Amino acid sequence: MSRASIIKDLQPDFVRKMQNWARARTGNGYAMTTAYDGGVASSGYSETKMPVLMGEAADVDEAMKQMPTLEKAAVRLFWECDTASLSWIGRKIGVQNGKRADRVLRNGHKLLREELAVLMQIKARYSEQAEFLGANA
Repeated sequence: MSRASIIKDLQPDFVRKMQNWARARTGNGYAMTTAYDGGVASSGYSETKMPVLMGEAADVDEAMKQMPTLEKAAVRLFWECDTASLSWIGRKIGVQNGKRADRVLRNGHKLLREELAVLMQIKARYSEQAEFLGANA
């Protein structure tokens, strides 16, 4: 029942999407570029900064809109406040029991993955229709 155990149970691609979404939402991201922007750190070594993928963040935002309020709040706080404990998140969403907060959060991640899958199916259908119309124009 810790942040690490929750993240460990998630697919790496989903974790990356959520970290990208959080950077986009909190303003902690870097310039919206299509390539890494290397900078020189105080150590003298070049560092790369992960760009914010705005389209992907918008997809997560759209999927979040379809979620129940409690689960949406838990997921939002988990990723935006990356140092917050599960008990703190639980208190913020009105759940005093840490185990219940863990269940709400895990269920929220499950629901979000399902909503993202639906959204991707819809986008794929639109893309297929656009290709068909373009080929028959």
